[in-house]
Amino acid sequence: MSSFSKPVLKLFFSNQNLYGQVVQRGRGVVASASTLEKALKDTFQGQSRTDKKAAAAIGTILAARAKAASIEHVHWDRRRGETYHGKLAALLDAIKDAGVQLK
Repeated sequence: MSSFSKPVLKLFFSNQNLYGQVVQRGRGVVASASTLEKALKDTFQGQSRTDKKAAAAIGTILAARAKAASIEHVHWDRRRGETYHGKLAALLDAIKDAGVQLK
């Protein structure tokens, strides 16, 4: 597999929702999950959709969808100043616990 076709993990945390995508060059978005999805919206009805619990749920769902698309590892680059704690750590740990390796 060339370095251009490696699957990349893209994350975005807004004030109201969490978003995650696995993008692969040539294939586009391979897997995605967000707290805007109806099933997750109903799960977190009346609760925060941006806390660690929601981040862990997004990570688990995203990993399951990536594995269904035969993605066993994803590349994730930490942005400048981004620390591995809180929501980010919960989401990434959930992805690793679900069996998708981070590189």
